Amino acid sequence: MKPKIFCWLIILLMLFLNFVNTWAQVGSIDIIPPNPTSKDSVTVIVEVGVPSGCNHVLKGPQWLWNDLYGNPHIVLEISYWFVSQPCTQWPHIVSVTFNLGKLQAHSYSLHIATIYHQLVTDTPQISYSDTLLQFTVSPPTYINGETGPVPGKFELLQNYPNPFNQFTQIGFTLENSAFVDLSIYDLLGRKVKTLVSENLPTGYKSVLWDGTDESGKEVASGIYLYELKAGDFSKSKKLVLLK
Repeated sequence: MKPKIFCWLIILLMLFLNFVNTWAQVGSIDIIPPNPTSKDSVTVIVEVGVPSGCNHVLKGPQWLWNDLYGNPHIVLEISYWFVSQPCTQWPHIVSVTFNLGKLQAHSYSLHIATIYHQLVTDTPQISYSDTLLQFTVSPPTYINGETGPVPGKFELLQNYPNPFNQFTQIGFTLENSAFVDLSIYDLLGRKVKTLVSENLPTGYKSVLWDGTDESGKEVASGIYLYELKAGDFSKSKKLVLLK
């Protein structure tokens, strides 16, 4: 075969494969449970169209990485390949289930990595999606009881995540039952929001702050203080809100 003809065939094949690659399209995405907490095992079900003439692996590793702002991104992998001839049949829709397990309380961005290649001879090519779905894993709440072992002292824990840009979890332990006041303050000592103001029993508790004030308005980025008062115990720590 003449070199010029061979080059044209390679170009046409690459263009055809490029067209075929557009077939791996994502349809609906479901998160189970719909509003997970860090106690739940999270499952993602994705509908995806793949060429029916291809062999395919409808599962893959879950990649977890953080961007420059510390926000976690989950990448799910779907692979398909051909042995000798490119896939030529129209795609069909299948469901792919990914078990993510238990995730820390945070807001996650979900992506799909479509991996396509010719078996043995071709270097796999990876196509990454933009953000397809954002979902939030909430921390367990302190309401109506304990979420951990009974502690032996009063303690205010460092919030997590810190810095944060959507919500943060503040945990504390109570040596005995007490009236608890947990509030957010700015650096000038002005109260921003009351998170807890009630009698609570002994144990570990946690509460969520979403970066809003008493009126529900979002507060500005910056350093804030959160203070726990329980009986004669009083302690404060700093947290950072970044937007």
